[in-house]
Amino acid sequence: MLVICFAITPEYSGMGVTPALIECAVSSAKEKGFAVIGGYARLQKNRVYYDYNSPVRFYEKAGFTEAAGQEGRVVMRKVLEGRAI
Repeated sequence: MLVICFAITPEYSGMGVTPALIECAVSSAKEKGFAVIGGYARLQKNRVYYDYNSPVRFYEKAGFTEAAGQEGRVVMRKVLEGRAI
């Protein structure tokens, strides 16, 4: 399962919405039997309107590790239930 982006409106920024959505995605992936979940994360802090990738720190706090990266973005990965493909 791959999480492409989260779009949080400014009035909800800093309220814990992104970490909650990441945890919801992890739970959903586990329930559906996925072995791994991945997500695109942002390395730089620019807030360009079309850049909906969450900062790396949100994924790291949820137990993800870096899998690959390019052009200011990184693919974060988490193995679910001790299984990997």
